[in-house]
Amino acid sequence: MKILPVIVLYNALLGEQKSYLSLLRDCRWREFVVYDNSPESFVQKISDERAVYVRDSSNGGLSKAYNKAAEIAREKGYEWLLLLDQDTTFPDGATDEYLRLADEVSAQTVIAPRLVSSDGKRISPCRRGFFGKSVAGNLKSGIYPLGEAMPVNSGTCLRISEIYRCGGYDARLHLDFVDFDFIGRFAKTFASAKLQLMDSVAIQNFANDTADAEKMLIRYKSFLNDARTNPESLTVVLRHTLSLTLRTKKLCFIIEFFKIYF
Repeated sequence: MKILPVIVLYNALLGEQKSYLSLLRDCRWREFVVYDNSPESFVQKISDERAVYVRDSSNGGLSKAYNKAAEIAREKGYEWLLLLDQDTTFPDGATDEYLRLADEVSAQTVIAPRLVSSDGKRISPCRRGFFGKSVAGNLKSGIYPLGEAMPVNSGTCLRISEIYRCGGYDARLHLDFVDFDFIGRFAKTFASAKLQLMDSVAIQNFANDTADAEKMLIRYKSFLNDARTNPESLTVVLRHTLSLTLRTKKLCFIIEFFKIYF
């Protein structure tokens, strides 16, 4: 097995998560990393002996999780790292496709599935535009220049050596912009960088979606913290701020925006 998966959890039991149930239970994954960002008060129960468990009660975020998993993968002699969040459902045959493509694709190629929401809306791959991410059309499986089609995190599979050549994931980023920051650097590092878009279509369930303005504000503050590391993200921040304000009819997001930027 050339691929080491890493699943990142937050206040969630491994055995109940969609990525685990639909993909990682396949016995061909001889081991996988469970990076648990849950606070100390959350009790994690893992019965699967294949799990390499890492607890980060400080909630270091995705970048820290991916860098730690890449370190573990390199130490154990794996060639690829497969990124999984807890809320992605993979179709039958996805494991076969990952294993086949890991043997077939050329260097400087990222492997990823097409990703849709639970109501069928296309999520990934994306393009980077002036106003942030936009879906890169209804692309069929195949190979694309990485600048034209960029995958989000969950389901993306990368060579360990190429992760390190790109400098790893930016530890300043906690959750937002992690995917486009790294893929952008990947595309700059490797002039011939490509995306191998899989036949498999995975479903992303946004378990954190909420209409609660207080919870949304907590999530928005995390978004602002990540956005501050990238001055080019200001237009994305403005659009998101206005969207949340219109959605909730509350001014707390605009007030928080001015606290950070002015």
